[in-house]
Amino acid sequence: MQTIENKIAKKQAGYSLVELSVALAIVAVILVGGLMGTRQILLTNNVNNQLKDSALVIAKITRQFQNALTTEGASNENLVPLSYWPQERFTNTSVTSGTVTTVKTEVRGVIGGSKEHIFTNAADIGKLTAKTGFVYYFEKVPSAACADLVSGLDNMSYAIYAGSSIGVTPSGAKPGTTEVKAPDAATISPAELGKGCSSANPLVDIAAFIRM
Repeated sequence: MQTIENKIAKKQAGYSLVELSVALAIVAVILVGGLMGTRQILLTNNVNNQLKDSALVIAKITRQFQNALTTEGASNENLVPLSYWPQERFTNTSVTSGTVTTVKTEVRGVIGGSKEHIFTNAADIGKLTAKTGFVYYFEKVPSAACADLVSGLDNMSYAIYAGSSIGVTPSGAKPGTTEVKAPDAATISPAELGKGCSSANPLVDIAAFIRM
């Protein structure tokens, strides 16, 4: 028979190590789940903002070159001074080779760590003749954002490539590149989208070819 003193001692003993471990594990799961959910929400918002920004840039370039014979002048260096991007998102770097110094303009993407490049299509791609369209190139995009970004670019693009090593000036498919949307295709290929945006590559590049 338990005495009053024994009952009080049991109440004062507190939680066991096992109970504390279980409680901490539950709290850890909740915190990790909340953190992952927050990150995904932020990433989704960044992708949506990137797509809005890109749609405006594509519209401006299309208007500027719609009556021109060539899109050879479509480049970061030529478009940045025209306020295609906010000033806080680009930097100019002088690059010297021998006696020649050129200015390289880098545009920071809306998605953290990514960069944006604009250039004319260097070669024919499908029925798109060389230098009559342009490439909207996204560099170092987190693979978790790749599929949503590509899907959002679908209706704006003539062809789309994604992969870990497209190169800075793509003119078509290259090693490490997946043709997510074939030239002049109606829409993207879900199977190829999975390959191009594979989570095996933490960062991927995306090249969206735009027809004027």
